[in-house]
Amino acid sequence: MRDYSTKMLAVVLCSAMAFSSTGCDKDKEGTKEADSSLVTAAGQCADALIARDIEDISDLAGDSFSEEDQARWSRILNFEPGPVYSTSESRSLKAIADTLSFEVNTSSATVNDDGSASVIVAFTMADYSSVLNEDITVISDFEDSIAGAATEDLTIDLTFEKTGDEWLCTNYDVALEYVYEFTNEEYDFRIPLGECGAHGGWNAEDPSSISEDPEITVQNAQWFSCGIWFDEDSSDDIDWSGIYCVVTHNGEELVREEDYLMSYSTSYPGAPADPSGCYLEEGDYTFTFYDADDIEIWSGTATNVIVDVELEFDIAGLDPEYVNPETIQFELIWTSDFDTAQCYFTLEHEGEVVYTEYGNPYIWLFASDCDRSVLDPTGSYLIEGEYTATFYDSSDNVLISQSFIVHEL
Repeated sequence: MRDYSTKMLAVVLCSAMAFSSTGCDKDKEGTKEADSSLVTAAGQCADALIARDIEDISDLAGDSFSEEDQARWSRILNFEPGPVYSTSESRSLKAIADTLSFEVNTSSATVNDDGSASVIVAFTMADYSSVLNEDITVISDFEDSIAGAATEDLTIDLTFEKTGDEWLCTNYDVALEYVYEFTNEEYDFRIPLGECGAHGGWNAEDPSSISEDPEITVQNAQWFSCGIWFDEDSSDDIDWSGIYCVVTHNGEELVREEDYLMSYSTSYPGAPADPSGCYLEEGDYTFTFYDADDIEIWSGTATNVIVDVELEFDIAGLDPEYVNPETIQFELIWTSDFDTAQCYFTLEHEGEVVYTEYGNPYIWLFASDCDRSVLDPTGSYLIEGEYTATFYDSSDNVLISQSFIVHEL
């Protein structure tokens, strides 16, 4: 609702009735038939009023529409969201204003002997009062109801004075108050969040790696994460409460949670897994976010494809040999996407595990980190013998294993 003072509707109606009673009595002494230019002026005035064109209104009203009036009505009739109207109010007012039309009663045009004149104009618009009485909470429902609502008529005498060859309207302020009285109502409707410049993307918790493509393909996925956000200029209209996400796999619902960030992984109870148990099952994983009114905000689909993972050690030779090694380096090499976060590595000496490390595919193994049982008396070198390095997945399945020999001088 605009927060600028307006004249009381009762005053406006009385003014309109007074003008109407004067303008309709053509046989009254001191009146005469008007020329066509008066009817044309009335049509132009009504057209500018519906168009909310303050510049045209000013030209058609002359000095009777002061600079103060122009400034005031420019604020009132600017239905864009901003300091005067919220987005809900803006859309509501636009919906009502879009139903405005008019008809000039050409036979009512009358010119008085004193040079004043009047023309009756009938404005038609949606009966917004009846729609406001309905139990409507969402702005789009209000807009639809206004578009299909019954209409009401507003009749007013536009009064004129002739300046030179032009008829200038002298009661534009009354007409504006009368027609745009609906700007005084309250319009507090929820905006569907999908209409607030909504965006969605994968890896939304990490802005540096976010992908806004709603459809992605991933190999050997163990988890997915996505989220939604909104344009900055819509921030005042965002009600984050009630936002929830539904995750489906090949059309079957897996989980729903109330949040604007959502992750799903193999750790969820009952999560579909591939035969190895390491990865999510192949197929489409769709994340759909809804607002509190169950209206969709954003939806994206990630397709998981299971591929064979090839791993190898990055060390010299097929069966490398070392002499008094202080360090040994291992590295997993894979030819397709592979999540190593759940992998772990072990080093065995003659069948006994002497070192374990988790979540690291790049092993820079210092002898001093190993069990004391495999260190020489100085604690600096691995003792001689056969060592076996093995990488496992999160389910303890062997990914790759390789042995090497250590000699002492």
